[in-house]
Amino acid sequence: MFKKIVVVLLLALPLLSCPFDEEDSAVTIDAYKAISKEVKNGDFVKAKEEIVKQKELYEYFGKPIFTALLKSADDKNSEEIKKMLDRSLVLEIKELLDKTEEDFIAYKKSRLLLVKAKKHLKVLTKDGVPFNAIKLRSFFGSRALARP
Repeated sequence: MFKKIVVVLLLALPLLSCPFDEEDSAVTIDAYKAISKEVKNGDFVKAKEEIVKQKELYEYFGKPIFTALLKSADDKNSEEIKKMLDRSLVLEIKELLDKTEEDFIAYKKSRLLLVKAKKHLKVLTKDGVPFNAIKLRSFFGSRALARP
């Protein structure tokens, strides 16, 4: 009997433990923070360098985002840069939630994806910016924010 209890507890441990490494950081978040820092400091040349470093990332979300970021850095338009960075975070959140929905049965993977989505959402709303459900609906669709 004791062996059965130990086996059950050992099998349950992975469910209780955190399935991700706290040091795991998302590329999108790191790029967002690096570019935002340079824009906040008013150094649009360094911001553009950061954007160019992350060309592959921003082209993944769509070439218009990358080109808009470059143009905004050239024009020193901090509001447009913030808008495009926010859009990339929203698209990343959408992708993480889509992947979670596709493979929801895999508990650990789904939990990891949800934690990552939450990290992205925290960055998106960190400045006390109110959660803008109307804009997010345009990315996620109307059913995504509906209450069950």
